Amino acid sequence: MFKNALNFFRDLVAQGIGRIRDKALGIVQGSLLPLVTKSLDGLLSTTRFQIVYCLIAIVALCGVVWLYSPQQLPVVLYKLLLAPLGGVVGGCVWLALVPIANPSRYLATDWREDPDADVKGGADFEIADGYERIFSVCVVCLALAFTIGMLAVGLGL
Repeated sequence: MFKNALNFFRDLVAQGIGRIRDKALGIVQGSLLPLVTKSLDGLLSTTRFQIVYCLIAIVALCGVVWLYSPQQLPVVLYKLLLAPLGGVVGGCVWLALVPIANPSRYLATDWREDPDADVKGGADFEIADGYERIFSVCVVCLALAFTIGMLAVGLGL
């Protein structure tokens, strides 16, 4: 069982999530449930559910830590949650100090009107004409603030 888990994680890293999803869909398609396959393919190909793959990997890796060293699981979870928290705080501080640098201000339409937009072959939300460079700078600044917040908390651990 443990070798199967290691092989799964090796496949996850080596081939990527997309190939594993295709392998899982191939197994399901070989069964007698084509309707389940179609709905599963729709669920897995939606960008909204891509975070599910990350959550499954995190839970599985926590299971591996628990198997090897259960006393270290609280420390691992503490450090795992503290670094992203620092990033979120860094991004929030940046947007609070410089509200004009919010990238959503430079979109052609308000993204809150249709938050589930998923345009095939194009951008989900287009950038207003003439503001492409400003939008790019705002995104980079926000990413830097997030990264600096994560580094500040991570280096303090």
